Amino acid sequence: GMLIMTTAQSWAGALGVPTIALFGPTDPERWAPQGRRVLVLRGSPCMCVGSEQVKCCQFRPCLEIPVEHIVHAVERYLLNQSDHAHLPWSERVC
Repeated sequence: GMLIMTTAQSWAGALGVPTIALFGPTDPERWAPQGRRVLVLRGSPCMCVGSEQVKCCQFRPCLEIPVEHIVHAVERYLLNQSDHAHLPWSERVC
């Protein structure tokens, strides 16, 4: 299933549940779930400085992760579940 809450993602990652975490302007190095079976997908790098600029940003390229990229990552992840050594911990898809 898909997990929206970061707490649920953190538990899933820690328990070894295959987890794909989508990130926008927040730093996945700091906030991503930890675990061997965690894949992080990101949009374009956020150019905003601080949460106030993020709120005012009209274009929000950091939130644009094409659906096709997510589907591709899920398919790749599911096909490679038996060999997690080849999956990157973090991958920027845009």
